[in-house]
Amino acid sequence: MNGLLYKKRRASAPACRLFLALAITISFCSPVPAATRKPEARATFVPHFLQLDIDRAKKEAEATLLRDPQNISALFVRMEIAELQAQPAMVLDSALRLCRTSAPGAIQEIASSRILRNAANTRIFNNLLSRIQLVSRQENGCALNLKLALAAAAADGLADVNLDQAAISAGLLTRWHIAGPFGHYSNAEFDQAWPPELNHSGQGEEFWFRDGMINLPDYLAVPGILYASAEVQAAHSQSFLLDVLSSGTYSIFIDGNPVFTHDARYALGRGRDRAVLCVGTTPDLSFRTHGRICQGAALLRFRRPFF
Repeated sequence: MNGLLYKKRRASAPACRLFLALAITISFCSPVPAATRKPEARATFVPHFLQLDIDRAKKEAEATLLRDPQNISALFVRMEIAELQAQPAMVLDSALRLCRTSAPGAIQEIASSRILRNAANTRIFNNLLSRIQLVSRQENGCALNLKLALAAAAADGLADVNLDQAAISAGLLTRWHIAGPFGHYSNAEFDQAWPPELNHSGQGEEFWFRDGMINLPDYLAVPGILYASAEVQAAHSQSFLLDVLSSGTYSIFIDGNPVFTHDARYALGRGRDRAVLCVGTTPDLSFRTHGRICQGAALLRFRRPFF
C-alpha cells in the first residue's frame, strides 16, 4: 500500500494501471505520556523464540500471560508466533492487547501494522470489531493504523463500518484533482517543472476515491509525471505530522516550500517518511507525482509506478 498521511498526527516500465494510496490523516502533534509500567525482566521465552524453538517459546509466553496478562514481551512473542503459524485470530488478539499496554512506540507500530494487514471483511476481523473500534479511539501509536484498518475493512464490504465515516476518521483524502501525465520519461523528467506548478493550470480531472486509495483509470497508466491535489482545512494555524506511506518517488511542497523528496528512481527506498509542518487555516494540499508545489498549495509530484 502506498499512502500519504497528514496527521493532526502507498515510469519506469509501462503498467496497465497505476495504483497508489494517498491517505491523509490529521491529528495534533502531542507528546506521548511516559510509561508508568515497571521494566520487565528478560523472560526465558525470548531466547527460545530467537532460537526458533517456537513450541517452547509459545508455551512459556502463554504461561507468563497467565500470571501477567499485560506482559509486553510475552504478547509480542505470542503475536509473532501466531503470524508465523498463520493464525490471524491470535495475531489480532495479541496485537490489540499490545495496543492497550504502555508498549514502546516501535512495538505499537508493529502491532497495529499486523491489524492493518489483516483488515478485511472476514468473520475473524468482524468478531473483534468492537475491540478494534475501542482501541482506535486511544491516542497512542496504534490509533492511526487502526483507523486505516477500519476504513480498509469497510472498503472490503464490512457492513458494520460506514466507509465514508471511517475515511473521515482516518483523515483520508478522498477527492482529488489529478493532472497529467506530462512528458514521456518518468525517471529523466522527474526534476522538470510542468504546467500545474508553473502557471497554476486548472487542467486535469476530478476524482472521488471513497476509500482514499487512488486507483487511476487505464488511460492515465502511461509513463510521465502526474500531479494530484486536494484541499485540507484547519480551524487555526498549527503543526501537523505528514506521514507518507510509499516506496515510490515523489516530491511534496507546502505553500511553495519543499517539504521533502523521496527519490527511489535508481534504488529501492524505504516505504515510510515523516515530516512536521505548519499549516494555515485554508491550505490546499496538492501532490505532484514527480512534482513541485503551487503557491498556497501542497503539491505531490510522483512518477509511475508510485509504490
